[in-house]
Amino acid sequence: MKKAEINIEIMNILKSNDFWDRIVIDEFNKRIVGEIKSREIIFMCAMGSLVKNCSYTSFNLLMHSESSAGKDYITKNVLKIIPSAYYFTRTRISPTVLNYWRPFKKIGLDSWEGCVLYLPDISEPVLNSDAMKLLCSDGSHITITEKGEARDIEIKGKPVIFSTTATTSPSEEILNRFSIVHLDESEEQTKRIMKMQSKRMIQGLTNEYNSQIKQALCALKRYEVKIPFADKIVEVFPSKRISERRNFERFFDFIKAITCVHQYQRFFDGEYLIAELEDYDKAKDIFMNIQQGISSIPLNMRQKEIVEVLKDNTEMLFVAEIHKKLRRYIFIGNLRPHLESLVNLKVVDKYFDVDSLGREIIKYKLSEEYLNFKPIILPNGIELDSYNSSSNSSSSSNSNSNKI
Repeated sequence: MKKAEINIEIMNILKSNDFWDRIVIDEFNKRIVGEIKSREIIFMCAMGSLVKNCSYTSFNLLMHSESSAGKDYITKNVLKIIPSAYYFTRTRISPTVLNYWRPFKKIGLDSWEGCVLYLPDISEPVLNSDAMKLLCSDGSHITITEKGEARDIEIKGKPVIFSTTATTSPSEEILNRFSIVHLDESEEQTKRIMKMQSKRMIQGLTNEYNSQIKQALCALKRYEVKIPFADKIVEVFPSKRISERRNFERFFDFIKAITCVHQYQRFFDGEYLIAELEDYDKAKDIFMNIQQGISSIPLNMRQKEIVEVLKDNTEMLFVAEIHKKLRRYIFIGNLRPHLESLVNLKVVDKYFDVDSLGREIIKYKLSEEYLNFKPIILPNGIELDSYNSSSNSSSSSNSNSNKI
């Protein structure tokens, strides 16, 4: 949709100061009760498909909660508001299909760029497969064996990937490529859902999204974005852990996504949209809701039980000791893979020791990183603006810009 083709009502929506809240609050309230933070995260990541100059992994999202918590319902209903032409979903898929599937060709595209892919209830073999890692990383080729011969397959572009799971344990490599979101599993949230459902039954309320809001989202185009105050963020962003390198880039991309949503309210210098501190503030809130530390790592029921056992014991424990303290029985041989998975996720540390007979044994303890994580806290835009900047080039960039 070209600017000249946008009618006045749609343009007013795109330029309204409450454009974001009209979607995240007003529209999503028609279908979703509560979960404001979760719906905001999902919507922002979906809008990440509008950012041209972003990392391939910044907007991938894994919704992890217990069965029947509503993760598929919430994700699906948030994604229903985005332009359907660029939204693809499969309830079941194999790693092989991921290698070959090119649904974007049906809408005249030659790559995944600008598309959203939703895979609900993903299985562990698919989530941790090489095909998935390739689809959400900067690689573009995979070599497979077909009829006894090696064949190269090119993956053109990268979609923003959403998935949900209750039991799947993502590998460390996948955790590096996805953000994790948990839902509100409280009894209060269950009551709120029941009340909304009963109210709809009594009053016959509609849950259809406003067609003009959907048209407004269809009018949004893909852009590259500049962040003129990026150097100030360097001064306030945590840097002790190596993982913050990835988080730092991801946070910049969140700002870019917010800017793209408000593209009809932002300056354009002929090449780039120019982010504003208002975009930083919204991205900051979303980022802080996601980055709750390593304790937000999704664990299955067995892994949670192991963590509880280790929490109750300050000393290192070997496998047999952990096995004895578990509430639910598991064959000790099947316990070891769970422990190794927790080690790979940096939830548990592994130590080598010897027993009274001089035999080598392995002991386990919760990692310091898991026990002592601190949520990331960032200043608001006004506070950020007060930091001394090493470069003032951003002011000249803004002064010579033109609005879209």
